[in-house]
Amino acid sequence: KVLFSYLRIIANPMKAMTSITRIFQEFGISEQNISKINYEATIRARSKTDGDYAYDVLSDLKVKDLTQQTELTEIFSLIQEFIELSKNNSSSTVIYQIIRNKTDMYKKIANDDSIENFIERSILDDVINSAYDFEKINPQARIKEFLEFIDELEKFDIETKRGTADAEAVQVSTIHKSKGLEFKTVFIIDVATYKIPLKYTAKPFYVPRELASGVLPSADPKEEFLREERRVLYVGMTRTEESLFLMYPTQYENRSKANKASKFLTPLKPADNESINFIKYDSSSSDTISTTFDAVEIIKNEQMAQVIKNLHSEQYESAVQKILDLGKIGFFQKNKTTEGYSFDKIINQTPSDDIESKLNGSKPEKLGFTKKNLSFSKFSTYEKCPKQFWYQYILNALPENQEASALYKGSTFHDIVENSAKRQKDGKTDDVKKLLGELEANWDPTKYLTSPIQKEKQDKQSLIPALETYQKWTSSNPNKIVAVELKFTTYVGGFQVNGKIDRVEETPEGEYVVVDYKTGKSKTKVDAVNSPQLNLYALALKENPEFGKYPIKAMFFFVEKPEEMQFAEYDVDPVKIDEVKSILEGYVKAIEDKEFEPTPGMFTCKWCQYSDICEDVE
Repeated sequence: KVLFSYLRIIANPMKAMTSITRIFQEFGISEQNISKINYEATIRARSKTDGDYAYDVLSDLKVKDLTQQTELTEIFSLIQEFIELSKNNSSSTVIYQIIRNKTDMYKKIANDDSIENFIERSILDDVINSAYDFEKINPQARIKEFLEFIDELEKFDIETKRGTADAEAVQVSTIHKSKGLEFKTVFIIDVATYKIPLKYTAKPFYVPRELASGVLPSADPKEEFLREERRVLYVGMTRTEESLFLMYPTQYENRSKANKASKFLTPLKPADNESINFIKYDSSSSDTISTTFDAVEIIKNEQMAQVIKNLHSEQYESAVQKILDLGKIGFFQKNKTTEGYSFDKIINQTPSDDIESKLNGSKPEKLGFTKKNLSFSKFSTYEKCPKQFWYQYILNALPENQEASALYKGSTFHDIVENSAKRQKDGKTDDVKKLLGELEANWDPTKYLTSPIQKEKQDKQSLIPALETYQKWTSSNPNKIVAVELKFTTYVGGFQVNGKIDRVEETPEGEYVVVDYKTGKSKTKVDAVNSPQLNLYALALKENPEFGKYPIKAMFFFVEKPEEMQFAEYDVDPVKIDEVKSILEGYVKAIEDKEFEPTPGMFTCKWCQYSDICEDVE
C-alpha cells in the first residue's frame, strides 16, 4: 500500500490526497495535522478542477497551528526526489529505488523468516517483476502507464511463481527456464555473434496463405525470428534484482577469427556508455575481475547500520553524531561537494509535542468530528463503515476517484428538471425538445478535461433518455407541483441536518408526495421503507409550517433504470420515521464518542474509495 501510494503520487501529484494521507500515516504524522492539511487543501480546491491541492499544501505548509513541519518538509522532499527520478527512468528503476534504496520498505521485512515478511517480500518482488514484464511490451512506459497496466492485471486471476531456492546458491539455467524467477546477480554468458541471436535458417517448407488465414505473422519469418531472440535475451536480463553481467568471448579457442558482441548489444555502445561498467578481461592475467561500486553509498549504509546499533544500545550521543554525518553524506550525494553544508537544520530541532503525554502513559487525544451539522450522505457513509466516515469527514481525505466529472452529470440533470418543474409549477408546459435543447446549451465539456473523451460523450448521451423518461412521467402525472428544491433544516441527536427535497407534489385529494431523483443504473435493490433520506424528508415536511403534515408517500425516481425499476416507493409511517430517527441518533452518539471502528466486508471494501490506504480492508 505504501509503495503504490508513492507511485500514485508520482503519476499525478495534483490528484493524490488519499495517497499522500497514507504516506503521512506511515511517517507518524498526527491525525490532527493530517486533518488540517486536508482541510486546507479542500478549501484551496473549491471551484477548481485541476487537482485536490494536498500536494500544493504540502509544498508550502501554510496551515494555521500546524506542527511536525520538519517531518512534513522531509516527506515533501522525498516525494519530489521520486518525481524527479521518474522523469528519466523506467518504472522498474523507480520502483526498485523506492523499495530498496530510498526507503526502509524492504529492509524492514528482509531480516527474518516469518511467513508475514516472506509474503511481503514476495509481493514487492512480484511488483518489480510486473514492471519488468510490462517494459518488454512497452519499453517507454512510465509510472502512469504501469499503474494502468496493474489495474488491468487486477481484473484477472493471476497466479505467480516465486523462486524459493537457496539465496546463496549459484544456479545454472537456460534463459527459458529462468522465466518468472529473480536473483540478486545474473550472468548471461556468450552474448555474442551467432549465439544471441542464433543464425537464422529458413524452414524447408511453407504454409499456403489460404491455410494460414488469421495466423499470418506481422513480419517476414526472419524478422519474427530476430524479435523472438531479442525477447529471450530481455527475459534473461530482467531476472536480476541488483547486478547484471553480459559476457562474451573476444576469441574462441582454436579459432583464428576474432569474435564480436551480439548485435543486440551494439546500440548500447558498451565501451563508451557511462551507464555501463565495460571491462575487458585478459585471460592470460591472474587478476580477478573487479567491479566499481558506489563507494559513497557503501559509506552511507555503514553509517546507517551503526546508527541502528547505537540506538539499540541506547548510545544516543553516538547515534546523533552519525546522523549528522549522514546528513553530510546525503548533501554530498546530491551536490558532489560538502561545501555549503550546515548541521544547523538537523541540530535545531525540538522534541515532539506529544512525547510528554506518551511518557506519562496517556494516549494522544483521538481526533473527532468537530462540526455540528450532518447530512444524508454523512449518515450513509457512517452506516456503511465508520472508518470510511473517519477518512472522509475527519481526516478530510478526498476519495481517490472522485473527480469533478463524477458529480457533473447528476447536477446537470437536476438543474434542467428543476427549471422545467418551476415552469410547470407556474402553469407552463415543456416538451422533450426543450429539455434536450437546455442540455445542449448548458453542457460544459471543460468539466471532463481530466477524463477520457469517451466518458464525456457517454455521460452526455445517457442524459438524453433520462430526460425523456422524466418528461414522459411528469407530463402524465396528475399531481400538482407545490415545491421544487425545497430547503429544510431538522435536528437529530442535537446535530443540525440540512437538505433539499427535489420535488414536493400535492395529490388531487390534498395529500403530499415527496420525490427524489436519482441518476445512475445501479442494480442494487433500494430499501425505501428504511431509507434515512426519505424518512427525514417526511419529517422535514411535517416540521415545515407551510405544509405541517407528513406526506402520504415518499419515493426515489431512478430516471436511467428500466421502467419496472424506476420507482422505489414508501407509504409514509410515523412509527417508522421515529424508528429511523432513533437509529440515526445512535450514529450521532457514536460519532460524538469517536467510535470509528471499521466494518470491513467484501462489497463494502470493494467500492470504498479509501481501500488503497486502509489497513483493515478485506
